[in-house]
Amino acid sequence: MRAVAAILMTLGLITSAAAADGTPDQIRGHVGLDPHLGTRIALDLPVQSPRSGLGRLGDAFRDVPVLLVLAWYSCPNICSVQLRDLAASLAGIDLAPGRDYRVVTLSIDPRDGAAEAKKTRRMMLDAFGGLAPGLDVWTADEAGVHALADRLGYRYAYDPRIRQYAHPAVVTVLTPKGEVSQYLTGLLFPADSLRTAVVEAGEGSVGGPLEYLITHCYSYDPQTGRYTLQILMLLRYLGVGFVLVLGVGLLWLTRAPGRGRPP
Repeated sequence: MRAVAAILMTLGLITSAAAADGTPDQIRGHVGLDPHLGTRIALDLPVQSPRSGLGRLGDAFRDVPVLLVLAWYSCPNICSVQLRDLAASLAGIDLAPGRDYRVVTLSIDPRDGAAEAKKTRRMMLDAFGGLAPGLDVWTADEAGVHALADRLGYRYAYDPRIRQYAHPAVVTVLTPKGEVSQYLTGLLFPADSLRTAVVEAGEGSVGGPLEYLITHCYSYDPQTGRYTLQILMLLRYLGVGFVLVLGVGLLWLTRAPGRGRPP
């Protein structure tokens, strides 16, 4: 089930359509996701909450897993769709925000401030359908967000020609210790997949080779504003896997008792 969910959600990878009208050759290679499973993020990042003021990113990690979203609060395209669906899907699981998990959203645009954060939080609460004490919509300085994005393997770019950001649509699921457990990619988040991701992250689980392979074999295509399967990359991994399996099989045949000897 986890493998099927990972494949389906990876197929939904999409980025801001901003790049489609920009300069693809300049943006290509600067936008995407490089999986950093198991990486621990810096929890001392200063953040600004429109409700409680200055704090640290680690304030959200109160012995519960965290769903971290790097978004653009002023995005005219997909960010609001992604954040609304995330909140609506979380409302459909039997886990409570604040008690069982927390959601943290940070803007990649340093121009977004308290007003944009409040508006985004209201939108997410409306989609959630009630109070959600564990839903935090924060801002941070540009250098801090860049450092966090680099740590997560999250690559985004600003296109000055159209004054918009091109970025992946990704939810990073973190363990209570701040380690990357897995990535949820795309705009739609099935409730059962979200619940599984939260529970596994809460147990300290880190995604295995399957999640890495699926995510790593997709790359951003500015021409379409989507992620596309990199056939050569996938074939390379499959070829390596085939050689390893073949080698193990030959080794077993030559070393197994009674094998490899003349009758």
